[in-house]
Formats: sequence, C-alpha cells, structure tokens
Amino acid sequence: MKIRCAVHYEDQIKSVTFSPKDSLMEGLRKAKIPIPFSCGGEGICTTCRLFVIKGEVTPIEELEESRAKERGYLENERLSCQCYALSESIEVKLP
Repeated sequence: MKIRCAVHYEDQIKSVTFSPKDSLMEGLRKAKIPIPFSCGGEGICTTCRLFVIKGEVTPIEELEESRAKERGYLENERLSCQCYALSESIEVKLP
C-alpha cells in the first residue's frame, strides 16, 4: 500500500505517493516537496509544520503536544516529522 497525498504549497497542489512507513516529512521530502527542517526530524525546531486538511494521521504525542501548546498551534496543525498517515489518502497544506 502507498499513501496518496495532495500537497498544497507555493500556490499549487501536487499529488505524491509515499510509504506508510515514512513520516509525513520523510514522504514529502522524498517526493521533492520543499518542506523545511533543521533538527533532523526530532520534533524540536517546529519548522516542518503543516496543516492536515483531509485524512487521518497518528495521534499527537507528548513532545509534539508540548511544542504545539507553546506555539499556539491549531488542532489540525502538526509537525510533519512526528506524524504518519493512517489513511490511504490524505491532504495537507504547507504554511
């Protein structure tokens, strides 16, 4: 099974696929989507944030929840390095 992902960024929408074993950040980067990060996917820098528009992703865990509260994230705003797609089809938006 591959994850199908519609990605909104830079005034365009691009459809990509990636493995469900990849975090959203890993999958998007492999698909050449320019998602920023500086902590190597550790959930510390928060630069890889995105908005989950459609589909299901893994629940938020303690580290990410702490960062989200500090920065006032919306409910659908996630760190792409900390979540994985649970749905076969998802839609995300980069800020």
